[in-house]
Amino acid sequence: MHRKKIKYLFPLLFSFAVASAQTEPTATQEQNTSNNSEHTDTTFTQKQYRLGTVKVTGDYHFNEMTIFTYAGLERGQIINIPGEEISDAIKKLWKTGFFNDIAVYESSTEGDVINLEIYLNEMPRLKNVEVIGLKKAKREEILQDLQLAVPDNSISGKKKSSIKIVENKIINENLISTTKNYLTNKYQKEGYFNTKVSVETKLHSDQKTADLIIDIDKGKKVRISDIDFSGNTQLTNAKLRKAMKKTKTRSPLNPVRIFKPSKFIENEYKNDLANIIDAYKEKGYRDARIISESVVYDSKSNNVAIDIALEEGRKYYIGDIRFIGNSEFTDSALRRTLSISKGEVYNGVMLEKRVKDITNPDAINIENQYQNSGFLWSQVNLVERATRQDTIDFDIRILEGPVARINNVTVSGNDNTHDYIILRELTTVPGKKWAKADLMESLRRLGSMGIFDGSSLSPEIKNQDYLEGTVDVEYHVVEQGQSQVEVQGGYGGRTFIGTLALSFNNFSARNILNKDAYKPFPMGDAQKMSLRLQAASYFQNYSLSFSEPWFGGRRPTSLFGSVSHTRQSYYDWTSGDVDRNQELNISSATLGVAKRLMVPDDYFVLSHSLSFQYYELRNYYTNLFAFNNGSSKNLAYTIELSRDNRGGIMPAIYPQTGAHFSVSGKFTFPYSLVNNVDYKALEEMEAYKLKTTKLTTNPQTGADIPIGSYIDENGLPVSDYRKATVDEDKLNQKKFNWLEYYKINFKADWYTTIFDKLVLRTQGQFGFLGAYNQDRGIIPFERFYLGGSGMMNYTLDGRENIALRGYNDNALTPTEYDPEIGRERDIGGTVYNKFSLELRYPISLKGQMSAYVLTFVDAGAAYEGFRNYNPFKLQRSAGAGVRVHMPMFGLLGIDFGYGFDKIPGRTEKGGWQTHFILGQQF
Repeated sequence: MHRKKIKYLFPLLFSFAVASAQTEPTATQEQNTSNNSEHTDTTFTQKQYRLGTVKVTGDYHFNEMTIFTYAGLERGQIINIPGEEISDAIKKLWKTGFFNDIAVYESSTEGDVINLEIYLNEMPRLKNVEVIGLKKAKREEILQDLQLAVPDNSISGKKKSSIKIVENKIINENLISTTKNYLTNKYQKEGYFNTKVSVETKLHSDQKTADLIIDIDKGKKVRISDIDFSGNTQLTNAKLRKAMKKTKTRSPLNPVRIFKPSKFIENEYKNDLANIIDAYKEKGYRDARIISESVVYDSKSNNVAIDIALEEGRKYYIGDIRFIGNSEFTDSALRRTLSISKGEVYNGVMLEKRVKDITNPDAINIENQYQNSGFLWSQVNLVERATRQDTIDFDIRILEGPVARINNVTVSGNDNTHDYIILRELTTVPGKKWAKADLMESLRRLGSMGIFDGSSLSPEIKNQDYLEGTVDVEYHVVEQGQSQVEVQGGYGGRTFIGTLALSFNNFSARNILNKDAYKPFPMGDAQKMSLRLQAASYFQNYSLSFSEPWFGGRRPTSLFGSVSHTRQSYYDWTSGDVDRNQELNISSATLGVAKRLMVPDDYFVLSHSLSFQYYELRNYYTNLFAFNNGSSKNLAYTIELSRDNRGGIMPAIYPQTGAHFSVSGKFTFPYSLVNNVDYKALEEMEAYKLKTTKLTTNPQTGADIPIGSYIDENGLPVSDYRKATVDEDKLNQKKFNWLEYYKINFKADWYTTIFDKLVLRTQGQFGFLGAYNQDRGIIPFERFYLGGSGMMNYTLDGRENIALRGYNDNALTPTEYDPEIGRERDIGGTVYNKFSLELRYPISLKGQMSAYVLTFVDAGAAYEGFRNYNPFKLQRSAGAGVRVHMPMFGLLGIDFGYGFDKIPGRTEKGGWQTHFILGQQF
């Protein structure tokens, strides 16, 4: 078909279009203009046409209708040749940034109708992205970041939005510059002030695809060498430096500086300038201001020095405070919440926070007082009414608005968890009066379920109807950690202890027979099921547990149960030898319920459980169970009261506030009160059975044995039953056939945020094992074993293993000398207490990885009986560690602890010990 380029459009309008798009003509464009120069008519007579058909040719991926739309051309419209219509169309197509060659041809004319052809050559599309200049792990991290961070300039001209850099994406100047700017800003925020990023395009042989080569030179981190102040007399330099939360100088001797490196980040520096003014406001200096500030970079040392000049002004005091617009609450009620009185030193920061605090949604202030009483649309503003010399009067102006009630509550983002499972945990329910506290409590409950990413929980207030007084709430959740494969390992007592467990945190038992529900297992009902295998060279433990958090589906009453079986052989702790001819078998079962209480508040949980253990010994000569052959049974009832209000961004992994308390009692039936057995005379009774009832002859001596005599281990007659031969196994079988005891445990964890996300965990524990009948004595089961990592959690004799870092496992447990083995042996404590302080700081609390470092101080001891109990005589230790939790790898942790005190019964101290945990989950 004959075609010619539109008259005198090129090169005149071509060059104009390129210039308006701020893009220089490429070699291809120049060649195209040259090759078609023979069609260019240099006559400048303007003629009017009606646009007929428009055909799009060339190399492009868009449909023709899209191209017509963004070119602004419509069939039948009047265009002038030459004129603005076609030049505007070319400019619009150039502005998309998707093409490197654009040409417009006249296909034909029929009277006043003109048919056009638009030739387009598209920019190359992305094939691969290669990052150089960084280590492999960092390169992969950058590639993941780029998939989410680069904004897209759509040809639709709509608002920019974050999209993924994916294969087949068009490579244009916008993509290159945006990628470069993003990476430069990313590293500058991390303190790499001199970061250089270059982005090049490597065109493939097909001329249609290309690779992006991203070269990153981070350079060295820019550190802050000094921060100097001038003009300050009321606050010292040290106090002003302390007020700057993120901008710090290098100070290797200050231990707090471990968590605040001295890199210079401009955005944080600007925020810290405002923090300086806030520091003055807290002391009454409302008019304090920064006169000048400068940041001087030294290229030789790669450091910056900061100079800040201040004007402090005068000190102010609080005057009259009036409340205007309040009808729901009286002035006196609001003053109690404000807790600031006339005559106090002006504290601008505190005053503003007592009125409203956007940094703390749980804060006690006037705004939250209204928000928690249904006034969603309330507005509370603090206004300075008058200043009289050094006194400031204030108005607190309140616009209450109507009371809001919740209309609809919905959830989104839950691909596996059923909606009703989430909705039943919420305290924001349809028809209820609006309360911000309910919203925050709902987020805490969702975070503590263990199946959602706490940092990604976000409520959205929708469809606010001011006139009707209704509002909808939608909770956005991100599921994680729904199933786990746990692999743990620990070394202690000359043996490796390994654990393999499969845990389902969002199980659905009702779909267990539905094969379509296996993805890869039935889930969605927030039930928990765990299969666990733990083994060492001398024992194996198998267990299955299950819990339903809402038994019956109407109330938060949990039903839980478990079964387990343990098989253990005799183990020589000195040599590490195992004797499998000596064997202990333990079978256990537990069933219980736990109910969330409403009084005193709904953080309390009361639980009841019934447990049964059956112990069977076969030639198990350890003196641990008081008998070597036989069986023993343990039927016990446990009641526990706990309160858990731990909160923060991720309360299940990194609590930042609140506490967890629990007190429990475990009780068996007092058999000795009803079985009519005199345990004090039990040994004499057993010996009495051995009394001779007729005249017999000693087979060794031939002498007569008198009637009524006892027989000793040599077969000789004795008159004292305590010297007689008594079958100890039979004696203790009667003594411990049914175990009889009571056991009290108390545990408490406090979490206090020191500053930012630095958290202090304070822990205290106490346990006591007692007997109803002192003649029967305290059982050798259910005792406390202290020391080490606490990972030796096999059930064995019902013992509790309590961690105390800096010592070997069970090293702090009471012992007694055993003449049969010729050494001390662990007998377990009947009383223990432990105290711990742990300072934590997060490295990351993102959904894909949560990690924090910690330092700790531990102290504790275990005792044999209350007669030996001394809560001030403790074994102490200190150390540091790290914890990492990732959905794909589970929990990984390591602690390095140093024990300061001697191990009971030994001369050496605990010394340096390493305790570690390995985990994996999917």
